[in-house]
Amino acid sequence: MTVKSDRELNRAVLVGGIFILMMTGVAFTVGALSNVYFYNHEVIKGRILPKAGITTLPDGSVEVPQGPRASSGRWRPPARERACSTLIYSRA
Repeated sequence: MTVKSDRELNRAVLVGGIFILMMTGVAFTVGALSNVYFYNHEVIKGRILPKAGITTLPDGSVEVPQGPRASSGRWRPPARERACSTLIYSRA
């Protein structure tokens, strides 16, 4: 890439620098404003599970069964979610 004079190079650096700062500023501003919006409008619902059925694995993670128990006593997920029968929550 070549430029004809130092003046054109300085102009390009100035315009490019302003463009990069504006784009970065817009991204950070939109991110912060979306965090505020979801903090004020999002409802997160949870439930406390009884201790029965929750097992702690040797690596410190916790295994939480999902869904009702089958007649064999094993946990089975609802029919729509057969692929994921157990959630693993890790402390790491």
